[in-house]
Amino acid sequence: MKQKKMKQKKSNKKISIKHQIGYFIIYIILFGTIGAFIDYYAYDLISPWIFIIISFIGAIWATYVHIGLNKRNSKVDELEKTLEEIV
Repeated sequence: MKQKKMKQKKSNKKISIKHQIGYFIIYIILFGTIGAFIDYYAYDLISPWIFIIISFIGAIWATYVHIGLNKRNSKVDELEKTLEEIV
């Protein structure tokens, strides 16, 4: 019973679109960098477009999961706040 109430409280908090875009930017940079390293060491055996598409899909998925879990004290949140201060 208590868990249902706690889940309802978590789902009531709405994350703004600005924060969602910030999360997406952090994740696209992360996945893009990893994809670039893999592509560099693949020596053109694999098309770079595959890594671009996988990075984009991975960033969307990671953003969706991060927002769904509703955790507010992770390293990504700190990076997003720093990004928000810069912009």
